[in-house]
Amino acid sequence: MKTARGIFVTGTDTEVGKTFVSCALLAMLKRQGVKAAAMKPVASGAEEVDGRWCNDDA
Repeated sequence: MKTARGIFVTGTDTEVGKTFVSCALLAMLKRQGVKAAAMKPVASGAEEVDGRWCNDDA
């Protein structure tokens, strides 16, 4: 059986816990000695701050 090379976390809406679950998965993998990293390539709900669009999670 091949080892998974990635995990894609998705949800049905905003504010449903995708970031929380992703962080928990990452922490579990790291505790097991797996070299793991996370990235959030897309975010919704941005706000403009000093002329730049920002999101707390991304």
